[in-house]
Amino acid sequence: SDKGLETYETFSNSSSSTWRQITLPVVRNNKFTGELIQVGASISSSMNTVNSVKVMLWVSLSLGLIASVLFGYLLIKWSFKPVARITNEVARMGFTDNFDRRLKLPKADDELRQLVRTFNEMLGRIEDGFGRLRRFAGDVSHELRTPIAVLRGEAELALRRDRSPEEYKASLQTIVGESSQMSAIVEDLLLLARAQGQSIPIHPESVAIADLIHDLEQSVRKNFEDKQVRLASNLGELGGHYLQIAKGYIIIAIKNILLNACKHSMSGQEVQLEVRETQREIRFVIIDHGEGIPQEDMPYIFDLFYRADTARNRSAGGVGIGLSLAKALINLHGGKIEVSTTEGGGASFMVALPKEKQAPALASPTMRQKLMSQGKHLSRWPRAFRFRQSKPSS
Repeated sequence: SDKGLETYETFSNSSSSTWRQITLPVVRNNKFTGELIQVGASISSSMNTVNSVKVMLWVSLSLGLIASVLFGYLLIKWSFKPVARITNEVARMGFTDNFDRRLKLPKADDELRQLVRTFNEMLGRIEDGFGRLRRFAGDVSHELRTPIAVLRGEAELALRRDRSPEEYKASLQTIVGESSQMSAIVEDLLLLARAQGQSIPIHPESVAIADLIHDLEQSVRKNFEDKQVRLASNLGELGGHYLQIAKGYIIIAIKNILLNACKHSMSGQEVQLEVRETQREIRFVIIDHGEGIPQEDMPYIFDLFYRADTARNRSAGGVGIGLSLAKALINLHGGKIEVSTTEGGGASFMVALPKEKQAPALASPTMRQKLMSQGKHLSRWPRAFRFRQSKPSS
């Protein structure tokens, strides 16, 4: 104010009253005369009002915060009540292994409902898997119990009294045959476990398709002759082509499919083995004309331990691992396997293997003729077992 400026001051007097004072300079002819005018008023009531408002705001804020926390807690607890219910139900399922139960779907169509629906679907798959495991345990027990009983019976019978060398030889032959059957089942199970765990070392080699088909025919020859089922192989123009594969494992895979086709074919019927070519694959198509596969069983036909018709498969033999093993071995080679029904009954299996990335040049006409003539030594086979050279379409 000494410099001619307006000033405001707030102060308290001895009676604790609060005052607001304004000081104005006196100006004449645009010059500060040095005189001042001071005006003051008590603002105690206004300050009391402000302080009361502050207290009310702090109290309201505190109460609102407490109410918000309490309301949020109750809201969260109410919102998570379905989650707690689901947790308790799942915990009870874990202790009882009661996988046929399903969780109740929430009424609200939200993410939680979708989660419960997905969990119920997972429970269905788990229940189905446990069911197959139980069936498989029973099937394997049955398959192993029979040869074990035969082994024990033959041994006890041979030891009951002295026998001739011919009788001992016959008993030993029976024991060897039954033990071979048990060994085959165990080896298939071990190979399947290793294949699905991808712990099998794969050492690919270039294999001519004609050689592969020839070895396949030799491996299933006795089974087809015993069942009086014909095997018709058609290589087309692909006999001299090569595949980069582990030959032994591919033979096991396709052999299992051929034996499955033979098993479900009637005496006198024909199983066709065709080799086809696409831009990136060589396909082996196995077609039978047996009783076929029910449509509802198609999605599960390659599942481990699955058998489309339990009674029929038990009478036909097998424990339901052949097709699973075939798929696992084909997958190890980067291939695929599919199944479909054929007209008039029966089934068609397609095994697709990738072509050799750097395949050798196709065999010369002389070499191709040599490969295609490998069927000559099969003169004792039915005619359908010989390679058939298909004519190119016009």
